[in-house]
Amino acid sequence: AFEDSLTGGLSDATIAAGEAELTRLEALKQEKLSELIGDRRTVVEGLWEQMGYNQERRAEFSGFEAAEAEFSDELLSQHDDEIATLSARLEAMQPLLRMIKKFEDATQARVDLEEAQKNKDRLKGRGSAAILKKEEAMAKQIKLIPKIKESLTKQLKEWQKNEKEPLQVNGVNYLEKMQEVEGAYHGQKQQALAEKKAAKKASIGALGLTGSQNVTGNRRGSQTGAKGKTLKGGGGKAKPSAEAAPLGEVSASSRNSSD
Repeated sequence: AFEDSLTGGLSDATIAAGEAELTRLEALKQEKLSELIGDRRTVVEGLWEQMGYNQERRAEFSGFEAAEAEFSDELLSQHDDEIATLSARLEAMQPLLRMIKKFEDATQARVDLEEAQKNKDRLKGRGSAAILKKEEAMAKQIKLIPKIKESLTKQLKEWQKNEKEPLQVNGVNYLEKMQEVEGAYHGQKQQALAEKKAAKKASIGALGLTGSQNVTGNRRGSQTGAKGKTLKGGGGKAKPSAEAAPLGEVSASSRNSSD
């Protein structure tokens, strides 16, 4: 046979050397596969991060967990296919991800500005011009929130319709998250406004009650003073003076004078 004719003239040493070289090449190939698959896994992880994949979504690619002993050309191809799939999906997600970042930047600016405004003295010291400029920029961002939310809601609904699943960021349905965040924020604002109105109403009521009590006290004081004045001034019948002479004595005195 052909193989026999090839090996028939080869010494055992030559055959052993050939087998050793084949083993070396296989080891080299395995080492290279480890390097190549390791590089691919780094790319896959980067794509997962950009797309906000949680552990459950990442686990869908089972080849990522294969041990080094299982590395093969087929496994390398699986990684290449996964990279192609993720890259295409990420490209489609880019407009949404940019809009999501814009929305989150604006809502964070809202939080930061409200926190800063609690310090009433922030614009009195040095650097106040820079602070004011920064706050004006944040205020412009905040004004865009309703418009951003409307556009983002529309795009997220279209994504869900086309992809047959909601867009998830870190394993969370982002449309639901956005609605919850805005609902909670406006709910807190309404509650704070209601509490402020209630406190103001209670304050006004307390002032009114105090004013009423003062008026009543003044009236009582005036009535008491008037009553005392009447008694002292003789508005009624005056009591006869202890020093006044009796009527009979006055008449007798008059007759004596005429005599």
